[in-house]
Amino acid sequence: MTTKITNVIKVSLASLGEEELEAVRSAFEYGYFGLAYNVDEFEHQVGEYIGTKYVVATNTGTSALHITMDALDLKSGDEVIVPSLTFVASFQAISAVGATPVPCDI
Repeated sequence: MTTKITNVIKVSLASLGEEELEAVRSAFEYGYFGLAYNVDEFEHQVGEYIGTKYVVATNTGTSALHITMDALDLKSGDEVIVPSLTFVASFQAISAVGATPVPCDI
């Protein structure tokens, strides 16, 4: 039995055009969804768009936060101000490097 969900609050609308759909089709045809497929090209294009030569694609925002905390060389005793209303990964990434998250209403 399939249940139809009717009352959905959308955070945002997807903006997928034919180019995005073709990229998804191509990935499915390739059969591998890991780092080997088009990630280098994606990173290069993002770097050109934002004006930097260093870009690292991650699989989640959580991964991106962990990499950021390492790149900032945060250590035990450091404090990082974090919005009180945020995803738990913000606190986890800071704690993982030994720093202390400090919640703040903004």
